[in-house]
Amino acid sequence: MDGKGSNICKKAVKVFGADTQEMMFVEECGELFQALSKKRRGFKEANIAEEIADVEIMLEQLKHIHKCHGEVDHWKEKKLMRLCGRIEERRGNRDAS
Repeated sequence: MDGKGSNICKKAVKVFGADTQEMMFVEECGELFQALSKKRRGFKEANIAEEIADVEIMLEQLKHIHKCHGEVDHWKEKKLMRLCGRIEERRGNRDAS
């Protein structure tokens, strides 16, 4: 997230409190889950992009609450590399068939 967005998220945690924002994160995840469920059931108005944006904003707040930006970046890189390996493995299995 850019510096401005990150600052806004940091201020939100200060104003509303960590406990409240952690609960909001859970609620926003639920709304994204519901939007994805509606899409799978054929609803045209699933507002998935809006719900993803809400979850990403709340994730930034969680990183401020737990002071773990660097650690999150470390784990994201590690898990993306593992995912890359799985993709390559899947491609290799498909090509071998």
